[in-house]
Amino acid sequence: MAEDIHNDLSNCNLSKALLPDADFSIYKTNDKTKLPISYGQTDLKSCLTKRYDRNSGCFVIDQTWINGDGRSIKKHTHKFSFFADFVFFLENDLSGADLLFCDGLKNLHNLSDINFTNADLRSEMLDKLGISYSLCAVDIAKIKEFPVTVENETETVHELLKQSMYQGRRDF
Repeated sequence: MAEDIHNDLSNCNLSKALLPDADFSIYKTNDKTKLPISYGQTDLKSCLTKRYDRNSGCFVIDQTWINGDGRSIKKHTHKFSFFADFVFFLENDLSGADLLFCDGLKNLHNLSDINFTNADLRSEMLDKLGISYSLCAVDIAKIKEFPVTVENETETVHELLKQSMYQGRRDF
């Protein structure tokens, strides 16, 4: 079958394929090619991203497996509508979670069993949890971009253009 595509496996997802003895070195691949996990993988690292997605109103966990070359081998996303399910799945470990846009956190009364170490939280939640702002300090020199700000600007640009056209303005 690979001959049909001239041995080019670029952008192919073979992560669920059962090919234990295949030699992928003879095929053309790229950084989006996902090879079977068992194929020569002894140095896999698992990365977990925990966040609240304000667009869908869901709590999201992205599990990614990365090989020694830094290539993503497999990614699995879990979505939860309820905070309790999200916390249960993570066994109360919300360390490093991005919860900045999760407004409902302020309504919870007992958060003592949840690990919020290095989580991104609003200042009112930091106060409620007794976490010092200095522990949350960000090294601004290391920040190269502001993805949330860029996302917000992208979402609002169409509305701003529509408003300016409605008002007859052309200064955008």
